[in-house]
Amino acid sequence: MSVIPRLTDKEGAELWYRVEGIYLDWEKKHDAHTAALNEMSTLRYDSNYAWNRLVEECGDQPTALAMINWLIETPLRRITVMLLIAGLSAAIIAGLTPPAEYLPPGEEPKVFGRMSAPPGYNLSTMREIGYDVQQHFLPYLDDEPGQFESGETAVPALDYLIISIRARGLFLIAEPKDKGQVNALMDAIDAKYSEYAGMRAFTTRGSIITSNNGGTRSINLDISGPELEPIYAAATAAYNRAQEVFGNPRIRANPATLSLSQPLIEIHPDWERAAELGMNTADIGFTVAALTDGAFVDEFFLADDKIDMYLYSGAGP
Repeated sequence: MSVIPRLTDKEGAELWYRVEGIYLDWEKKHDAHTAALNEMSTLRYDSNYAWNRLVEECGDQPTALAMINWLIETPLRRITVMLLIAGLSAAIIAGLTPPAEYLPPGEEPKVFGRMSAPPGYNLSTMREIGYDVQQHFLPYLDDEPGQFESGETAVPALDYLIISIRARGLFLIAEPKDKGQVNALMDAIDAKYSEYAGMRAFTTRGSIITSNNGGTRSINLDISGPELEPIYAAATAAYNRAQEVFGNPRIRANPATLSLSQPLIEIHPDWERAAELGMNTADIGFTVAALTDGAFVDEFFLADDKIDMYLYSGAGP
């Protein structure tokens, strides 16, 4: 037997309001669902209608494919399209390709100056020349860039100066305080190097993109042949001709002297006496090198600096 509870008028009214609210919410959701379905049907009809119109106008293919078919329908159209595409490609390449020389000659404001000695020079002679070059440029380390701009000094103010002296030449590295005066510094170094007779000088800017031997503006001339004498003669003629043709060129020769007048010493060892002294061919070669151009002995570290040791003859070659 089931018992049905009796509700008061107030409880019955509240229950009715709840049932009525649930029904109204369901009705709203049902109407929204029906509207969405109707809208989807309309969109589907519109898309089908548009596609049917496209097929009617262009056949069974869309517009892009119909246009392609039209372009390649006859040989004349195909040739015309190929010529237009080739011309457009050539115009793009010509307009966007950078110049053949778009890199600067040197991004670093450093100057590398080499001076090669003629045959017969020894270390003592080059040391005198190196000290003279050093004394010439050292005072400009204390100058200001404005002094060169106003014409008070002939050399731009230097940020630092490094000189390396060897028996075969001199190597200099310098940088101006004003980075825009690097070309003037190169001219000043060339002018100082030209004071020494028989020397061959070469100065260039440093570059992190290309080498320090002229960069993208350099012209390399290689001369080869079976005999040394005509090779040196041709190289000398090319060197002199380049100085006449080019305006103020900076030419570097390798080898630097371009001359066969280097003193030649032919040594015939007394092998029996050398064996008595315990000397082999390597020992004799090292001795001859030390008595002429100098020989590398060893190296050692002083704090963080590596120092190379060379052995030279005090009498010279």
